[in-house]
Amino acid sequence: VKVVQQHSVYRARQGVFGRPMAIAAAKTMPGHKWWMSFGAQTPELQKIAVRVLSQVTSAGSCERNWSTFDFIHTKKRNRLACKTVEKIVNVHCNLQLVTKIEDINYIDEYIDWSSDADSDDNVD
Repeated sequence: VKVVQQHSVYRARQGVFGRPMAIAAAKTMPGHKWWMSFGAQTPELQKIAVRVLSQVTSAGSCERNWSTFDFIHTKKRNRLACKTVEKIVNVHCNLQLVTKIEDINYIDEYIDWSSDADSDDNVD
């Protein structure tokens, strides 16, 4: 609920979001740095924006997906329906992802999107 309200503040350019300096900086700064500099008014939205905009963009995952597709859809297995191949590729890629995560003991901060778990923390 807070994030939706904060998104409305951002979209309406209220507070710091309407300042000429913030608008000008948005045209030149990388998104995640802009949110770190100007997003303090909306802390929950800032946290999500920084996390999303900090992601590296790459075609590598697409290339790996196509490679897996070629590996599965060979001359011997060319009778597989397209949906079946898609499902097998999906399972294969998910297994590789799980293996990598387990190998490095990956720990990710859990964010409960389904409830307003932080509401008690912010009560005055």
